[in-house]
Amino acid sequence: MSVKVVNSGPDTIKVSVETTPTVKVNSPSVSALSIGFAKGDTGATGATGATGPQGPAGPTVTLTGTPDYITISGQEITRNQIDLAADVTGTLPVANGGTGATTLTSNSVLTGNGTSAITAESNLTYDGTNLELTSSGVSAPDLTLTSTSNHPTGSNFVFKKDRADDSPSDGDTIGQVTFSGEDDAGNTQTYAYISGSIEESGSGTEGGHLLFAVANHNGVTNTGLDIRDGNAAGELDVIIANGANSLTTVNGKLAVTTDATGIPFTTSLKTDDIYVGFVSAQNSWYGAGYVGSTAGTSIGNETVAISNRLVSFIAPKACKVNSVYAVGYFSSTATWEFGFYKVPFVDESSSDITWAEITSTDNDGSKTANETYKLNWDLSGGNASLSAGDGLAFVFRRTDATGTVLFYGNVFADLQYT
Repeated sequence: MSVKVVNSGPDTIKVSVETTPTVKVNSPSVSALSIGFAKGDTGATGATGATGPQGPAGPTVTLTGTPDYITISGQEITRNQIDLAADVTGTLPVANGGTGATTLTSNSVLTGNGTSAITAESNLTYDGTNLELTSSGVSAPDLTLTSTSNHPTGSNFVFKKDRADDSPSDGDTIGQVTFSGEDDAGNTQTYAYISGSIEESGSGTEGGHLLFAVANHNGVTNTGLDIRDGNAAGELDVIIANGANSLTTVNGKLAVTTDATGIPFTTSLKTDDIYVGFVSAQNSWYGAGYVGSTAGTSIGNETVAISNRLVSFIAPKACKVNSVYAVGYFSSTATWEFGFYKVPFVDESSSDITWAEITSTDNDGSKTANETYKLNWDLSGGNASLSAGDGLAFVFRRTDATGTVLFYGNVFADLQYT
């Protein structure tokens, strides 16, 4: 350090401390000078200086465009809620949580397409009431319910009727499957439907009703199978077919486990694959059973052999023969006579069997060759009733001359269990 005398008077010397290591005395009257230094206390902190002058104003901050989700006031920027409808432009990709599409077809059901834009299915639509699936593909569209559960139960297709007023009524339809197409004039036509409804809605006595209906020859649908609640628990009533002329065919066996009284049925009396039968010798009785066998010119007590050959039907239960009808033609013109007999077979007997003639309406007379004939016989009287195991014989003969004439066609009997 250095001490410098900066001003002096007769009695004082003022010095200043410098950074150089010398002491200078600038007074001609001072011949010698001794200076000592001692460390003084720390001086008091000086007062805060006055505020400096304000600097120049910075550049003004502004926002370009019209982003109302960001506002600025002075130097303060505020972020507001983003309005997706007004503040966002462009198409947001699926990868960023968007649809990847700018427009979607009204009422179309949306389906995913990987990372590509969501697809609005024009063939799968829902208008708030009806869901419709259409396809121009062959044997399409298909609706498949697949269950991959390791469980014995399967998928369910449920029709649920849940009235808001909680007041279901007998006859309310719960659901219906309709099979609709077109006729050859392009008109819409319902060809069949399956309908499930309420037969009885009473709590504790609930019963259902299921119908299978089919259009029948005039575009009108009629019920072919009717299953409905009976009048007791564990009982169902079933009606099959529609109309007196409907034909119900059972392929195979029909087992009736309870009383069959009153049930009508139809059976064929034709046993040959080619024709109903033929006649040859004048006035000899032939039958539709074993073609070619004859009972001779009169019928009464017949042998076991002839009886078994000429019958066309054996009654499985007690029944009554109501009518017989045949449609066919004859190979040559001839005069025919027809008859029906009850054949009461006796078990384990070789004795002759007494046939009992059944009263029937008359279709006897000349039949012209190669003309179609529709023949019907109504049967009546006590002999029309057959016991289980009795046989029915349909017989015929030629009364005008001898000569073979073939009877082609089919013959059926209408019966009823008694």
